[in-house]
Amino acid sequence: ELSWTGARAKEAQEETEAQLRAAVASAEVRNGAILRAIPDLMFVMLRDGTYVDYHARDPKLLFVPPSAFIGKTVGEVLPLALAELLMDALERASQTDDPIVVEYDLPIDGESRTFEARIVHAGTDRLLSIVRDVTESRRASELNRDLARRLIARQEIERRRQRIVRAALE
Repeated sequence: ELSWTGARAKEAQEETEAQLRAAVASAEVRNGAILRAIPDLMFVMLRDGTYVDYHARDPKLLFVPPSAFIGKTVGEVLPLALAELLMDALERASQTDDPIVVEYDLPIDGESRTFEARIVHAGTDRLLSIVRDVTESRRASELNRDLARRLIARQEIERRRQRIVRAALE
């Protein structure tokens, strides 16, 4: 009876291990699909600003190749003013559950690009930064504001013209 109980316990343990392996495999497939679907850059960093991992669906958006930043700190990779801004954001993110949002410009392939980073606490000493290139949406917003200003100015000119015409007719 003792050997039967031991065999049953071993079967239960093997069944549990198989279920755990299946759950891990399922999570890996799901996480891989999520990463493939997200167009943003993602960086895992330590609280001291050291890059430990990244995901870039479009590597052309990286400021430098991965070999130039993995294992290095923000201060060693980015321009000083931006590094200071990001280190402040990392520190704030490490002290809250809320995302810290930072917008900044960075030259990529000779063109200034605007990025928005959302930084969240992701474990004991790790932070996750999801970075989106918002250059085109910022340009479109600026164009819309410019068109709105010009439209309002034209409307004001037309109102003045109509007042002058009315005054002349009276």
